[in-house]
Amino acid sequence: MAKNSSAIGSYRPFLMLGCLVLVAATLYWAQKVIIPLTLAVLLTFVLTPLVALLQRRGLPPVPAVLLVVLLALVVVAGVGSGLTLQAKRLAGELPQYKDNIARKVAGVRGLGDSGWLRNVRETFRAVTGEIKPAVAPLREEPSSELGPSAARPTVAAVPEPVPVRLESSSLPDFEQLLGPAAESLAAAGLVVVLVTFMLIQRQDLRNRLMRLVPQGRLLLTTRAVAEAADRLSRFLLMQLAVNAGYGLVLGTGLALIGLPYALVWGILAAFLRYLPFVGTGLSMVLVILFGVAVFPGWTQPLLILALFVTVELIAANVVEPLLFGHSTGISPLALLIALAFWTWLWGPIGLVLSTPLTVCLMVLGRHVPGLEFLGVLLGDEPALDPEINFYQRLLAGDQDEATDLVVQFVDTHPPGTVYDRVLLPALGLARGDRASDELAPETERFIWSATRDILEYLAAIQQRDTAAAEEVPPVKGSLSPGGATVVFGCPARDEVDELTLRMLEQMLEPSACRFEVLPAGTAPAAVAALVQKEKPAVLCVAALPPGGLAQALYLCKRLRARFPGVKLVVGLWGVSEKRDGLTERLVTSGADQVAWTLSEARDQIVAMLNGSKPRADPGAPAADSESPGPAASVPADDSGKAELKPGIRATAERPVLT
Repeated sequence: MAKNSSAIGSYRPFLMLGCLVLVAATLYWAQKVIIPLTLAVLLTFVLTPLVALLQRRGLPPVPAVLLVVLLALVVVAGVGSGLTLQAKRLAGELPQYKDNIARKVAGVRGLGDSGWLRNVRETFRAVTGEIKPAVAPLREEPSSELGPSAARPTVAAVPEPVPVRLESSSLPDFEQLLGPAAESLAAAGLVVVLVTFMLIQRQDLRNRLMRLVPQGRLLLTTRAVAEAADRLSRFLLMQLAVNAGYGLVLGTGLALIGLPYALVWGILAAFLRYLPFVGTGLSMVLVILFGVAVFPGWTQPLLILALFVTVELIAANVVEPLLFGHSTGISPLALLIALAFWTWLWGPIGLVLSTPLTVCLMVLGRHVPGLEFLGVLLGDEPALDPEINFYQRLLAGDQDEATDLVVQFVDTHPPGTVYDRVLLPALGLARGDRASDELAPETERFIWSATRDILEYLAAIQQRDTAAAEEVPPVKGSLSPGGATVVFGCPARDEVDELTLRMLEQMLEPSACRFEVLPAGTAPAAVAALVQKEKPAVLCVAALPPGGLAQALYLCKRLRARFPGVKLVVGLWGVSEKRDGLTERLVTSGADQVAWTLSEARDQIVAMLNGSKPRADPGAPAADSESPGPAASVPADDSGKAELKPGIRATAERPVLT
């Protein structure tokens, strides 16, 4: 069974590709049925809110559906018939503008006969005339066998045959004349019938869809259907509102300019705007060409161009972001590719349906197992988390882009979160890959060096932007001879732990304390000597998993045994599992607090400096041995370990300082 599963897994990409090709072929060959069905589903999403509104007002379901469908048909028929009549009148009036068009064309040609354009044209003609090879007349040269006086006869030009066209006086074939019209009417009728029955039985259709879903995936399917319905309904309704307002404003502006049939052009622009990327440009070209033909001068066509540009900029950059937001959830590049695909598959109707169909595919990719790639390829969410993206750039040796990613994160997120959400997780990933021998030593050294450079860059930014930093209240505690409270940072193992303490140093305000980071690899005896000399108020031992717990426990025991009065904070960065057990072990070894993030460690240090007095002289050595007894592992002003755990949890819930 395992061999069969592995064999199927190895061929899974090819099976997926074959399924996609089969689905595309089915969509193409069955488009006469699938296109009306798709249109009916989309129209059902648009009309459902109106039907629900009428039902809430007390109207029964069937009359409410029939009333909404009838109202929609009346609106469509009225707009269509009005546009048809106006288009016929416009076509009948076009010949009277031919003189104006001729004058405009002559004026454009006259521009090319003066100035530098004439010189460029004459130069181009002269150059092309020189390089054009001469063509000799088609004649026979004298034959050497017949003598110099004999010449071959000239080949006479054969006249081209005159095409003969046979015209039939019979009437055109009835099927060829009415076939496309009958097919369109049949498709429209099918759409109307499907919409009516889908609106009447929409709850029954939803329940039948849920009945097909296994019991274990009921919640997943409910979320997918609800998200798809919400996104599609909001998108289609907002698109209808935006396009209607767009056509109304544009038609009013064209009427003020004096363009004939301004309302017709406004409605046409509103409909063409359903074509993504090309509809607005097409309507603008048509209206400007009509303005050139109608108006004698160039002022009105330029005003029409300015009107189109202004209305489109306001609609695309102000109105749509306010109404749409991220309702579709599709990236612009994915939408453009989907537009090309659906247009190639179904033609112009595919161009109109490309956006809602792509929304459905994106929702399936988010909720259906096995189709996750659709959500990744089509969605507008970042493909990689910030820490993964940062680590991947460092793995590729691209320090510049990694720095840009960090700067962008700092610009869009609260200060200090870049360390806990980007830098620390990336260093943890690198340490894990190095522990499993997947990361080369030289790559590891580059990552540490690049991270150190980025920390220095962030420190420079922080120094230039001190006005935006929050003030930390003045701290109380033991003061060094220089007047500032001293806090020591002790790496548990190597330079990676030292880097994490450098991050913590940047998160602490200089006015709060003087944070001293001890070099990585400092022996415990040397650490004890420095503590004896500087008398710090707080000691912070840092370790970045995987590993480091044993070293942190050993340092806690040594420091607690030697200096029972010093406040001791242990940071195990990024640990998310078995926190209670780790906290118990560290507190037993002498830790006062345990932090899982740099923000928690910063809050704990500030709280200790502000609200807690040292339990004894930090520089006074302990009288007992290095191994602490039960009393030495718990602060003297606390009643026991059982009261330390709530204190640790409460620390994690305090507001994050900057």
